[in-house]
Amino acid sequence: MWLGTKDTIFLGEKKLLNEIYTEIYLTDGGDIQINMQHGLRQIEMASRKLAETDKSIKPSDIFKHPSGKYKPIRTVLTTGIAGIGKTFLVNKFILDWTEGRTNQDIHLTFPFTFRQLNLMKGKTFRFAELIHSCIKETRDINEEALNEIFTTLQTSEHYDKCEFKVLFVLDGLDESRFQLDFTANEECSVDVTESASVEVLLTNLIKGKLLPSARLWVTTRPVTANQIPGKFVDMVTEVRGFTDRQKEDYFRKRFRDEEQASRIISHIKSTRNLHIMCHIPVFCWITATVLEDLLEAGERGDLPKSLTEIYILFLVFQIDQMKKKYGREKSIQYIQSLALAVAHGELDVRLKVLEYGRPSAAGESGGVGDVALNVVIRNLPHKENEVTLHSVNCLIKDGLKIKDIECVTAERKQSQSDRPGVIIAKFSCQDHKKTVMNKKAMLQKNKMYKKVFINHDIPKQQRTIESSFFAILKEMGTNKLVVQVGGGL
Repeated sequence: MWLGTKDTIFLGEKKLLNEIYTEIYLTDGGDIQINMQHGLRQIEMASRKLAETDKSIKPSDIFKHPSGKYKPIRTVLTTGIAGIGKTFLVNKFILDWTEGRTNQDIHLTFPFTFRQLNLMKGKTFRFAELIHSCIKETRDINEEALNEIFTTLQTSEHYDKCEFKVLFVLDGLDESRFQLDFTANEECSVDVTESASVEVLLTNLIKGKLLPSARLWVTTRPVTANQIPGKFVDMVTEVRGFTDRQKEDYFRKRFRDEEQASRIISHIKSTRNLHIMCHIPVFCWITATVLEDLLEAGERGDLPKSLTEIYILFLVFQIDQMKKKYGREKSIQYIQSLALAVAHGELDVRLKVLEYGRPSAAGESGGVGDVALNVVIRNLPHKENEVTLHSVNCLIKDGLKIKDIECVTAERKQSQSDRPGVIIAKFSCQDHKKTVMNKKAMLQKNKMYKKVFINHDIPKQQRTIESSFFAILKEMGTNKLVVQVGGGL
């Protein structure tokens, strides 16, 4: 069955998949482990794994055992972090199959995504009916013909011995909204022509009670891989993204101009975080989109080096595309929705909608943790021969009436005006800082300190985001953005 052609599979920038496709590193996944480390640390560790002696698997050999020996494989579970290329891999597999390059033993391929299947939650279907609902290319095959094929698959237990060779793909288990129950031990047979809920159909397909002689390929992020018990999985593979060589291959395919490609590759290699993140194919695409837009605009300054800059520029690019496609008013509605999704209920959105992360307790956020214990004090009068630390501790003791807390350091910045310079003060722990911040309103009732203000110190990274956010608002043609937290837009 011809489910797709190379003319129907595109990337976001309308390039054909075959033109831009770069081989992705796929390997035997071994045991499933849930990694709770910070995302960038996981990515860095994954990129280092690529240098180890793992044997890579060709995408076309996804149903062949890594040992090279013949072993019957019904279900393959492919894991990988977000954006690493799982869906891309599925699309390339199907494209190569439809164009006759690989896996020509397969007669039919039915690719489902859980994003599609979620829309069917709570409904009942016959299996052929569900396929027609989710995969429009199958509608040329009538339901009776599909049922005949499925009845044959139901009566056979082995893929190799079945008259029809069929592959089902379930892409994105991590997006599933279904409660898949694998604990029920039903002995009753499954009638493929009878209606059932989508949950029951999917559970029985994965368990092998439904169409036991069909092959099944499931993709997911590692954190949800354990939803499927190991006894229903014959082989686990892991997508590890791009090796260093594959990163270069991608950018050289994306940028046909050799000089331009070399400049971009050199820039990424010289910037550690970008180089680590480009291990993820989708980040390569984001980076390429941003840099291509800058170079086409004739930008001659330094290329962006931080992840924050890349994401901001990508957002500005997407807003510009959105304005062209939907118009200004619709664009503002979309950005409001984005702001609401990011805010999670705690904002003056004009400053915090694009806040990039929070300080971690261990100060591991890079440029954020170093100011987590700081406060900024404004308008504290400057005394001749003052010891700044003593002045701040007097403010805490006399102005806030806190007797058992002191700053550990305090530095007054040089002022460019007649006003007292800003003071950056640091506490020994978050509890001390929190106590001071909770009582700062008391200063307004104190004659000596009523003009003094205490605020959180803002990392340089966040200040960059805030200024960039106002630039985005300007780009949209407005100077404000209103989001109703906890309500509608």
